[in-house]
Order: sequence, then structure tokens, then C-alpha cells
Amino acid sequence: MKFLGAFIFFFSLSAMLFAQTKPVQGIVIDKETKQRLAKVYIYNTRSGDGLYNTTKGEFSTFAVPGDTLVAALSGYGVDTVVFKGQPAAYFQLKSLGIRLRDVLIQQKKLSPQEQYEKTIKEYRYATQRG
Repeated sequence: MKFLGAFIFFFSLSAMLFAQTKPVQGIVIDKETKQRLAKVYIYNTRSGDGLYNTTKGEFSTFAVPGDTLVAALSGYGVDTVVFKGQPAAYFQLKSLGIRLRDVLIQQKKLSPQEQYEKTIKEYRYATQRG
């Protein structure tokens, strides 16, 4: 009986040694602009471990092949990667907002005569309305 217990113990121990976690490094980028994203939360669904990436968009964690890694950031869609033993993981998050083109607002400088006429027009409008 002791032999059977010891055999099962060593068998399960050897199985655990073969299923050791491997280091995983990676980056998180914006899918459209290809810029790195900071403060992204990376979560391992199997182990329950979570971490934030660096300000350079890089992260490092440990995972077992078959683990699902999830990356989430406010304002972006969630991305998942199934770890298959590769040394690097690459997340591409898509923005949920609408990107607008840059707008340039310039004020036309009025001449003194134009400024005077504008002021008179505003004054007359205000006095007519009471």
C-alpha cells in the first residue's frame, strides 16, 4: 500500500514538473495607429493572475501552454491570446471611440475699422432689443 501511494505521489510530482510555467514576454499596441499602449491589464484566466504592463507597452508573466491571456484597457476592445508555448505574446487592441481628424481653429485678426463696425453693429442690436 505504501508502494502504491509513493508511486502515485511521484507520478503526480513528475507530471507537475513537466507542466511547469514558462516565461512569456510581450507588447500591447493600438490596432489602428500601431502605437504601444500603457496601463493595460493582462489577466491569466487559468491561474487568476493579473498584471499591468509598463509605460512602454511591455509585459512579462508566466503561463502554461493552453492558458488564455486577456488584455483589457478602458476605451478599447478586449483581446485574448491562447498561449501555446511561444516566447512572446502580441496583443492588438482596437479603439472603441471614433477617431476624428485634427481641427485647426484660427481667428482672423480684424483691422481697427472692422472692429469698430462690429462693435457698432453689436451695440445697435442690443439697444434695439432692449
